[in-house]
Amino acid sequence: MVRGDRPTIQVVARAAGVHPSTVSRALAGPSPTSRVSQTTAEHVRKVARELGYVANPWAASLTVGVTRSIGVVVPNLSDPVHASLCSYLEQIAFQKGYQVTIVGSNDRIRLQRKKIEYLLERRVDGLIVTDAHLSNPILSEIDKQGVPLVLALRHADNWDYVGVDDFHGGWLVGEHLCQLGRRKLGLIQGMKYASTSRERARGFAEASAEAGIHIEDDHCLSSGFDVESGYQACRQLLERDPHIDGIFAVSDLLAIGAMGALLATGRSVGSDVALVGYNNLQLAAMLPVPLSSVDVPLELIARSAVVALLGRLAGDGRRETVRHSVSLLARASSGVSAPVFTE
Repeated sequence: MVRGDRPTIQVVARAAGVHPSTVSRALAGPSPTSRVSQTTAEHVRKVARELGYVANPWAASLTVGVTRSIGVVVPNLSDPVHASLCSYLEQIAFQKGYQVTIVGSNDRIRLQRKKIEYLLERRVDGLIVTDAHLSNPILSEIDKQGVPLVLALRHADNWDYVGVDDFHGGWLVGEHLCQLGRRKLGLIQGMKYASTSRERARGFAEASAEAGIHIEDDHCLSSGFDVESGYQACRQLLERDPHIDGIFAVSDLLAIGAMGALLATGRSVGSDVALVGYNNLQLAAMLPVPLSSVDVPLELIARSAVVALLGRLAGDGRRETVRHSVSLLARASSGVSAPVFTE
């Protein structure tokens, strides 16, 4: 090798007495798909250091047919829930030797298809999708191509997924509001194409019904998932029935918008109207009126999603739904004077 030339993977392989693909796998670090023993990996890394070898990830991917990268599709890159989940996904994947590329679909099926095609063109090894609609034909198309795929937060059709028990989360809210003596209930339920919206709303309605409270159809409003949608939906609820005394918004952003509408119309949040959100964003407890909310373990969801995807990359044929448990944190917005942890 000429002085000043950068050693190649072939040079390292010859010096270590192994095949170039073994060098690639050894230098990539531990992985479910790697069949390199720890002893061999340590030997290869020692030789590479001595030769001053610097890995070229693109060349390595051509050699072994993997890029050690994961594509993540989210509905909105600015949404704090998905932003937090992606942060955890990136950290956990990096610890396991993978890089993450994140794209947003604006929650539109056509754009989701384009963004997934974009990720596959860049040869990601697998996908984590958090923007699934209840009917999502593109998922079957991707599966038929043999691309490992894991759904997170939302589920679709009969696909397995990693998330939480959203029905139970909605149930906790209905139970809580009814136990507080609220009888005129309203629901801001997000978009019906999202399983999270549907399951939370269904749990809320069934818990309320069990307590003898029927939620009127015109007290259930579909909406976007942002603050402005929550504000407008709450104003509409109050116009339909000025006597509403309890509201469940299926996300904290919607609840924050609803809180603004209540204050703008002269209602006392927590006294005149009890309000509960969902996801327990960090800011929920720091609002002027601390927001009651269902706590969602995003880090656990992220870890489970990465583990499930790496299992599929390793050829593990198991498909199972993982639902983590949720709890309700009751605060001043639902009339609780101090934070209470409700199982």
